[in-house]
Amino acid sequence: MTLFDTPTAFLMVSMAASLMPGITWIVLARHRSAAINLWCGGGFVMAMSYTLIGLRGEAPTWMTYSLAYLLIFTHILLRGQSLRLDLARPWRPSWMILAAGVFQYLRQKSGCLCMNSSDFRGLENPVVD
Repeated sequence: MTLFDTPTAFLMVSMAASLMPGITWIVLARHRSAAINLWCGGGFVMAMSYTLIGLRGEAPTWMTYSLAYLLIFTHILLRGQSLRLDLARPWRPSWMILAAGVFQYLRQKSGCLCMNSSDFRGLENPVVD
């Protein structure tokens, strides 16, 4: 009997992770700036990545691994850009796109950055005793 279902946990975390940027978006409606838009957008992107991770085994492998990891990295870039906008020192969008492309290229070519789906065969629903 499985006491802990990992995909369900990721889907629950996804719902919880979308609450904070959603509430922030609503509360700061009058004071919305580019920094707030990026911060909330980054939160929603992270929630989408949790959803994709939770759908492993149900959705295509390229979505649940490659796209999910790219969304996690994009989340970091969006939140970082949000903070840099508050400092009035934003990154160029082309640098951010280049960083995401380099991350995806290295992730595809190197096994040490992120594991492949074949490394997780049989571990989708581990039994916790």
